[in-house]
Amino acid sequence: MVKIMQLDKVIAQNIVKRTMSIINCSVNVMDHRGAIIASGNPARLNQLHTGAVLALRQNHIVEVDEKLAEKWNFEAQPGINVPIQYLGHNIGVIGVSGVPNQVKSYAELVKMTAELIVEQHILLEKESWNRRYKEEFILQLVKGNLSLTEMEEQAKFFSFSLTIPRVVIIIKLLKPSIDSLQHLVSYLEQPQFEQEVAILSLDQIIILQPFSIFSQFDKQLKKLLPEHYS
Repeated sequence: MVKIMQLDKVIAQNIVKRTMSIINCSVNVMDHRGAIIASGNPARLNQLHTGAVLALRQNHIVEVDEKLAEKWNFEAQPGINVPIQYLGHNIGVIGVSGVPNQVKSYAELVKMTAELIVEQHILLEKESWNRRYKEEFILQLVKGNLSLTEMEEQAKFFSFSLTIPRVVIIIKLLKPSIDSLQHLVSYLEQPQFEQEVAILSLDQIIILQPFSIFSQFDKQLKKLLPEHYS
């Protein structure tokens, strides 16, 4: 069974922030149940939004005018409610408050913005997980904890050549911090260095570098660290 992606409050708040910077209206984001999880009006958080529930069930834009809002006991404010989709599934709803005739022109804009933010978040999350798995592979490889079969399978998955001679370089930070560690890792992972990097601990970084590059160690060592580190 395929797990359908669900909106969380962090993504939803990002959608609200981005869309409200584009249009001069209050914006709400509802989850797959129709509950408000982010809003330009914090007082509405966690309320069930009737317009969003209907938009999810019927899979189309729902316009709510003053009369309909009153009929629903104001469980939805006047405005438009647009389903947010990912891979063909409705994962939530974005609502723009206001007179429907005045705000419905924003429908496609807010839908597109919301769906782009969702896709960007998923891509970044996927990239982050891939990086963590590859980092774990490098650490296990260096420690000698992998069988030949495991090495070959994981190396193939990460497009890591086992035939290139490499040396292991360990950099130790004398004044470690999360910020300095992340900054140095980002610097070392630049494509031009042609090396693999993994965090060993809060104050240590492992580098796997092709021997052909490492042969000029004195020159290469200066390149490994940003100028202000030397």
